[in-house]
Amino acid sequence: MTGQTPPQHRVASKLAQLLGEVIVHHAPHTAAAGAAASTAAVNDWLDGLEAHTAGFVGPFLQHVLDISDPPEPVRALLEEAINPTAAFSSTLEQIFLWGIVSSIVSGAVSPFVQGITNDLNSTAVAAKILRPVDPATIATAVGRGLELGAPPTVNVPDWAYGQAAELGIGPDQVNLMAS
Repeated sequence: MTGQTPPQHRVASKLAQLLGEVIVHHAPHTAAAGAAASTAAVNDWLDGLEAHTAGFVGPFLQHVLDISDPPEPVRALLEEAINPTAAFSSTLEQIFLWGIVSSIVSGAVSPFVQGITNDLNSTAVAAKILRPVDPATIATAVGRGLELGAPPTVNVPDWAYGQAAELGIGPDQVNLMAS
């Protein structure tokens, strides 16, 4: 009895062998189906991105081209973005356009955001949350024997403290920098 396989193991072993053969036989077919589905999903996404570019961003970019005279390489990129010739290029153009649109929006809202930033920095300074002193100022102060928190060696006007606070710089730091 030592050399024989029990009957339940023979059935399980035959089933495992049959299952293995089916998997090996069908693996190329399932791999091809998976690759086709993946390719179709990527193509659908690129087609959608191209349609979005043409319908949403295209008119804006056309207006930019109509009212300006960009250098030829930039003009070619903008024209390609308006009417993409290949699906993959629309992805690259979206990255390029995001940079342009981001710069335009940033420039337009910058004055408003600066006011908020100034207020936040002033509030932080009042709460003793300060920007660190830059390394060059530290080296100069140490070389001159100055201490952070010591009175300034020159007369610092009040407006200088207010302006510095809007940058996140506290009074002791101003005194150190002015000395």
